[in-house]
Amino acid sequence: MKWALRVAASLAIAAAAGWITYRYCYLRHVCNVRAETVQQSMVRLMNAGGPTTERIFARMAAEEMSRCLECWPTNINLYMIRAAALRMLDRPEEAALDYRRAIRVDRRAELYFNLGLTEMEAGRDLQAFDALVTAGFLFYPYMDEMPEPMQSRVRAAVSPIFAAMQRGKARPEDVQKVRDRVARDPL
Repeated sequence: MKWALRVAASLAIAAAAGWITYRYCYLRHVCNVRAETVQQSMVRLMNAGGPTTERIFARMAAEEMSRCLECWPTNINLYMIRAAALRMLDRPEEAALDYRRAIRVDRRAELYFNLGLTEMEAGRDLQAFDALVTAGFLFYPYMDEMPEPMQSRVRAAVSPIFAAMQRGKARPEDVQKVRDRVARDPL
């Protein structure tokens, strides 16, 4: 009887270990490979593909990344690829949601920047301004990549405080405002 229980327990442990390995290692590895392939294909298509081909591929990429996000909801790269595909499909509202989900996991400047551009595409200038100001504080060179007239508005909001911070002369309340801006979720 003890022998049978030991065998059953060993089989249960082996099955659980196999399932965990499949779920948390193999599927994530497959998603990494797929994400890399999709990302490279998107770049090639944006440079050489036609609009119809781009839309077909973007739809497939969005579906593929959705499946991967089910097993790996904290992978920022998957959100970014799906959001880029959604933008190619002229679905900026859904793309903005993906950038917001990614920001909850990691507060990268590129996420705020892409969120701002996506909000501009959706016609939401207030949200775009908020995200782009945060992107400017996190990585100032993004200022040069912003389209006008938004670039001028963001530069006017960011440059004085950023310059004071660079010189070490920023007021403590300005520094705290920047910290609070980065710590909160975008509008």
